[in-house]
Amino acid sequence: GPMTREAAREMSTFLKHLETEDNIKVWFNNKGWHALVSFLNVAHNAILRASLRQDR
Repeated sequence: GPMTREAAREMSTFLKHLETEDNIKVWFNNKGWHALVSFLNVAHNAILRASLRQDR
């Protein structure tokens, strides 16, 4: 109907304002075998950062 057409017209303008020069996309699959790898990476980073000397 008319509301859908109006929303579609405004969406084009809205999407133009979302553009950035540096655009990074990260795709994440929430299934267990993919989430485990991401979790281990974060956990290992935390362990390594905790192991650094305080003056670094």
